[in-house]
Amino acid sequence: DGALTLEEGPGPDAGGWTGDLYVKPEGGAMGRGIERWPAGTAADLAERCRGLTAHETYIIQPRIRNHPDLRPISNGNISAMRVTTYRTPQGGVEILLPVLQMPTGKTVTDHMMHGSVAAPIDPETGRLGGGYSYNARFIVSQHDVHPDTGARIPGREVPFWREAFELCRRAHKS
Repeated sequence: DGALTLEEGPGPDAGGWTGDLYVKPEGGAMGRGIERWPAGTAADLAERCRGLTAHETYIIQPRIRNHPDLRPISNGNISAMRVTTYRTPQGGVEILLPVLQMPTGKTVTDHMMHGSVAAPIDPETGRLGGGYSYNARFIVSQHDVHPDTGARIPGREVPFWREAFELCRRAHKS
């Protein structure tokens, strides 16, 4: 007998919601359990929520869109920049292995385990290298174009990459 509670904040009003929603288990990892719900009525939302497991907490949030410069290299779902940082012996913070993960096919998530393509980001220029993906047998494929859109990946600049990297550096220092 699970109870549904809605927190205060932006969300559907009595007439329904106008944009897509993303729903994911709060404790989920690697893109498991993520769903995209299309716009609908308040009754649609209530019905969908009744279908969720009562023993798990879910995050329901409005769908956000990729920056227009990145839309050509996505299936319409959100791409994510993954940035690993490390602290130098002198106390500085450096960027290691930044990548942009781009969803493909019918996947909602950008995780490579689900078929997404990942491309390295040059920390100096913010430009993408060629993309890579792997299949269920872990056979790696290289992609110079996005498999769904045919848009070229290498050389494309990630918008606001410098600001994003600086945010990662500041976060690591805290």
